[in-house]
Amino acid sequence: MKVGLHTYAAAAGSAAPTPHWRPETSAWKLELLKAASISVPAGVHLVPADLSAVPLVDRLVEAGFDRRQRAFVSWTGVTMYLDRAAIARTLGAIGGLAAGSETVFDYVLPPARRDVAGAEYASFAESVGASNGEPWITSLATNQVAAMLEEAGLETVAQPLLEDWVDKALWQRTDSIRPYRL
Repeated sequence: MKVGLHTYAAAAGSAAPTPHWRPETSAWKLELLKAASISVPAGVHLVPADLSAVPLVDRLVEAGFDRRQRAFVSWTGVTMYLDRAAIARTLGAIGGLAAGSETVFDYVLPPARRDVAGAEYASFAESVGASNGEPWITSLATNQVAAMLEEAGLETVAQPLLEDWVDKALWQRTDSIRPYRL
């Protein structure tokens, strides 16, 4: 299942509920998919879920999700828009899924832990989000995330920084693409 604003589930043919951060996002997303000539596979259900107010699993079960089945929860581009209580509640819900379930998610580092490029990007992204009514609310340090995962009953497998995702030799480039700490 995908949590957040993504077209990946539709494009990849994922047969899973796909909750979105803001309830009004589902209709808008369907319009974008239609405009891009991407049909939503029969097994994909767009489920409005304001994670700041509604428990994740409750909304998914209402949409047909079977919590007894293993799930892979891809939760990207969401945590910065939620307060810590909502993040902890959602991680707890993920931790309560069937044995063997996994999650991947991202988060933004606190300003003091960002490098110059990450700070520049954050300044831009935060201002765009705020101007659209979706300000960044939470930034987390890696040790805070590890503690939240442990409290939710989840095991931390890895918390790679962007620069760690790709072989260091591949960052030796002549263009301006560089990893950054965000």
